[in-house]
Order: sequence, then C-alpha cells, then structure tokens
Amino acid sequence: MVSGLLILFCLASTQVLGQNSYRSGLLPTINLNQKLKQDWRINYQWQSRWIMAEGLFSEPAEKRWAYSLSDLSIVVSKKVQGNKGLALGFLTRFVGDEQRFRLLQQYTSVEKFPTFRLGHRIRADQTWGAKDAATFRLRYRLSLDVPLNGATTNPNELYFKLNHEYLMALESNDFSLEIRMVPMIGLFLTDNNKLETGLDYRYDKVGSSKSRHSFWWAVNWYYSFGN
Repeated sequence: MVSGLLILFCLASTQVLGQNSYRSGLLPTINLNQKLKQDWRINYQWQSRWIMAEGLFSEPAEKRWAYSLSDLSIVVSKKVQGNKGLALGFLTRFVGDEQRFRLLQQYTSVEKFPTFRLGHRIRADQTWGAKDAATFRLRYRLSLDVPLNGATTNPNELYFKLNHEYLMALESNDFSLEIRMVPMIGLFLTDNNKLETGLDYRYDKVGSSKSRHSFWWAVNWYYSFGN
C-alpha cells in the first residue's frame, strides 16, 4: 500500500506540471442497509456530485456552483464463509436529460486484527447509455479501518478509514486507468447509524494527455435496519 501511495503522488506531481485539468466539488452519499435472514443484505444508495471549480492547473480557477449528476443503486449481497461476501447490483445514473445504466458484480473479504480491519473488494461493472459506447471496468479497493478511541469503535466514538483503489476501464478499445485515494473520519453514532466525511481524490486517465484530477469533499451517511 505504501508503494501505491508513492506511485500515486509521483504521477500526480508529474501531471500537474504537465498542466492537466482538475475539478473539485461536493459528493454527498446516503447508504441504507437492509439486513435480511441467512446473511443476506440489500444496500440502497443515492449519490450526487456538485461542481464548485474546474479548469487547468496553469490557469486561474473557474469557480462556479453546478449540479453534475446523481446515482441511484441497489446491491444485493450474501455473506459466504464468514468474512467474505458476493454481490450483484444495478445502478441508474442521471446526467442532465440523459440516463445511463450499470450492472455490477463484486467479491469482498474482511480481515480483522486486534486494533484495525483490512477490507478487500474486487468489482466488475458494465455501463451503457443511449448516446455512449458501453464501458467495461474492473476495480480493486483496499480499505483500512482504525478506531481512534481504543481497540474497538463504540457509539459516539471516532474512527479513521482509508480507501485506496485502482480502476481499469475499456471503452471502444480505449483503455484507461484511474487511481483513487479516500481518507475519511467517521463518527459511530449508534449500532446502526454512522457518519463519515473526508477527501475523495481521483486521478483519471493516468499517463494520458487527457488526465484529470478530481477533489471531492465527501459526506457519507450510513443507516442499517432489519433483522
């Protein structure tokens, strides 16, 4: 993971000097998790993007407040072998007057240690729309979850979470790589209610003249209900 961080920051520094584009804004997310019998679970998610500034690093910032898009998704998952899980899902994306659709398949695994947790997620997805060529993506995410008040996180206590993800995409024979780094501070409100906020950084089309750096201020709310 440390080597991945070094690669990310070296590449980012190189591309900044190359005067690539950037954008920044707000990324709110609501996650509703419904627990079912026999270790089944349904996740309902709404996420929206709001752009506050965008442009080139070599030019003055173009500040504005504009709606970008919204995602609605539903993912059905099943725990297998204790700490592992399989999931299938469907997402609808609203971009202006256009609508795009995405199917997803994923595998997750969680390793628990005395003072932290490591999560692994492998996800494949396929996206299409009326005006866009189909996009096929494969992504791997490593997550670190650390309590900030002792060995475990209890109600009204803080925790730190770091997601590090590599995302490969293929669209019309055009291959691209995206790297994401998401450090978050979370507050464990109750057993079924938590809030997180932090920076969602994305480096898209790595090594390309069209590469872009995205800086989203993320605010995530999670609520669980059911059996």
